[in-house]
Amino acid sequence: AQPSGEPSERAVASDSSGRVGSGAVLGPASSIERFRPSELVVKIEVTGCGFTQWGTGSIVGGQILTNRHVLDGATGITVVHPNGERYVVQQFEVADSLDLAALPLNTAHDGFAWGTSDDGPLVMVGVDPSADPRTTAVVVDERLVGQLHSDPGEVLMLDTKVEPGNSGSGVSTPEGQFVGLIYASAEAGGWGLAIGVESIRAELDRLIPTTLNPGCG
Repeated sequence: AQPSGEPSERAVASDSSGRVGSGAVLGPASSIERFRPSELVVKIEVTGCGFTQWGTGSIVGGQILTNRHVLDGATGITVVHPNGERYVVQQFEVADSLDLAALPLNTAHDGFAWGTSDDGPLVMVGVDPSADPRTTAVVVDERLVGQLHSDPGEVLMLDTKVEPGNSGSGVSTPEGQFVGLIYASAEAGGWGLAIGVESIRAELDRLIPTTLNPGCG
């Protein structure tokens, strides 16, 4: 099914205290603020042989989920929380058949609750790629979502533009039920694409332990 209706207004969320100093950006009130957007996602800083890049990680199920392509070729990985907490990751897990990876969670953030892909109106929660790179600003895009089916597994199609750095952003209900993980943009139409939660949960028990690239030759 194709997404219907007009996209709603983009909202940049603060944490529940309304403070900007933690790296969250103060913006219009949104129902999603009730469950602390700044405790749902992290920035993942990746260094490799001749490159530096970053993506988003979504906290769910006691771990950080992101895309495998965000970590490809990594010789160094640092997780950065919106409150300024940072830690280095040496080991992680990747999926063989999905663009999915899992990182250890070293802090006591609850993150998203598990949901299902038919839970209704959805939003995207991620790290703002246009923000100052020295901060970790959390952004909430409230959009309507349609659903596609493809191989392997289900794919959610979002009426929102996916920017570099959005990979690994969470898709959830306005109440914080996790239903998908952003991984790409569709070549036609500009839709954002997300792996559906059922496909993610089915893959978690099959993730492959992986270590950092040993270095540059």
